[in-house]
Amino acid sequence: FANGDADFGAALFGVAEAALAAGAVGAGLTLPEYMTQFRKGQLLLVGFGSYGALLILLGLAPSVLPAMVIFFLMGVAAATFKFADSVVPRKFQSGFAVRASGTLAILLLLALEMGTATPFGLKMYDLVGHWQDPKRTDLRIGLAGVDYKGVSKVLQQEYLPGDVVVTIAAMPMGIYGGTRGDYFLEGVTAQKVIYDPGAKSPRYVDKYVGNPVLRGVEELESICYRNKRVWLFIAPVGIFFKLQDPALVDFINKRMKVVAESYDATLYLWDH
Repeated sequence: FANGDADFGAALFGVAEAALAAGAVGAGLTLPEYMTQFRKGQLLLVGFGSYGALLILLGLAPSVLPAMVIFFLMGVAAATFKFADSVVPRKFQSGFAVRASGTLAILLLLALEMGTATPFGLKMYDLVGHWQDPKRTDLRIGLAGVDYKGVSKVLQQEYLPGDVVVTIAAMPMGIYGGTRGDYFLEGVTAQKVIYDPGAKSPRYVDKYVGNPVLRGVEELESICYRNKRVWLFIAPVGIFFKLQDPALVDFINKRMKVVAESYDATLYLWDH
């Protein structure tokens, strides 16, 4: 439904989880009183059967709105069979105890879901494009990674002969965009660089492809003023701006134009 838009896809994922949780909570608050009229086996059959049918319908959903309705109903179905045993009345249980036990079970399930939302517990994220320090993204299966490919493809399409490319991700840019760039930007030492005394003028080069290192805003400015078009490929963006010199960050944001932007990846252009 997001058509490759990482930010919109993340927002839809959050809405889907919210719809699922809303269905489960609604079922926990309203169904326990009526579940007492049925046997546990009947509840389990209805719950599992309806959940399976809803999964099939979800695969056939033509748009976002029907899918969200299905997610809500899946929450209801999940609550039906998940907590059937806890809401079936026993001789010593009152109607209030039945409702309370079902509601408590739902709330505990939601607490478990939120508590394991990230490896570090619950963390609130805004539905915006800027980087929000997700810690170890590799520990969260399904979390969107850095979109090297999308931004590299834009560079490949817009690149003109004579353009200069500055990058901090030469290897993935070379795989997806067809060029490994001309320079490596590192205003503050964050990655290993190698000193090359064998060049015409001794210099530092990056450890991946050997691009000369630009060591701050002055050297980046020098490259920009000596060339008409300079591309700057930054991915991941968030950690780069967090670590780099504020003067370098200020120059990039104020003097260069954003041409393409995706999840934690941005392509800038200096054109004069």
